[in-house]
Amino acid sequence: MKLFKQKDIVLINVFFSEGIQSKIRPVLIISNSSMDKVNEFIFLPITGTDFNDNFGFPLRNNMVVANLPTKLYQVE
Repeated sequence: MKLFKQKDIVLINVFFSEGIQSKIRPVLIISNSSMDKVNEFIFLPITGTDFNDNFGFPLRNNMVVANLPTKLYQVE
């Protein structure tokens, strides 16, 4: 069953590092259709917070090769 397509923006319940508390956060799906057979997906969290942690980076318009869809999904 296909859950989401690459470039979909999805709201998911993301757990904090202690694994107890969580928060609904937007993510960008980066996995392609090869993940469909295992019913999983790979995503990047979307945030307005600048962490300066050498892992995150700003997403600029010139990095996007196609328009992102405007449809938003929520994982229950």
